[in-house]
Amino acid sequence: MKKSITWKGLNKLQTTEHCELLLEEHRMIASAVVEGTADGREVNFSYRIHTDANWRTLSVSVLNRIEGDFKQLVYTSDGAGNWFDAEGLELSHFKGCIEIDIMLSPFTNSLPIKRLRMKLGESQRISVLYFDLLKFEVRRVEQIYTRLTDDRYKYENTENDFKALIKFDGSGLVSSYPGLFEMTALQ
Repeated sequence: MKKSITWKGLNKLQTTEHCELLLEEHRMIASAVVEGTADGREVNFSYRIHTDANWRTLSVSVLNRIEGDFKQLVYTSDGAGNWFDAEGLELSHFKGCIEIDIMLSPFTNSLPIKRLRMKLGESQRISVLYFDLLKFEVRRVEQIYTRLTDDRYKYENTENDFKALIKFDGSGLVSSYPGLFEMTALQ
């Protein structure tokens, strides 16, 4: 099954994300393009994410295209928290991370929601590979998700005390990320 989703950035995030999902029995592949401005800076990147049937990230590729300069980050995982760079070298500082979080993409907030399948009131602390696209770096970040209702989760980034109440649609995709993103199309 295929899905096509569009998110619009709000306030200081004047971005548009066009995401195509390919959902198959044993995998999910997301391909997206994000364009616009963030805090007054040009943003133009694409990504491709491959997960297994349980939504554990197996590979991620991010291509940043700013002012004619192309930079790419490529990582693979065994789905059990072991990460490798494009040359196959193990990245021990990311050990234990299952999810990724790409700055300026609401889609990646769907990955832990789909994988963890939390019960109402349940909280989960997770370690993620955080892709900071304004600095074009990847670092380990701790996050907490708490399921408040059937469709709302509290998100906390422990690195900077950022918190948000994110609304998800019935299929586990971000529909509203107050002040940051709104889903504008789903087909």
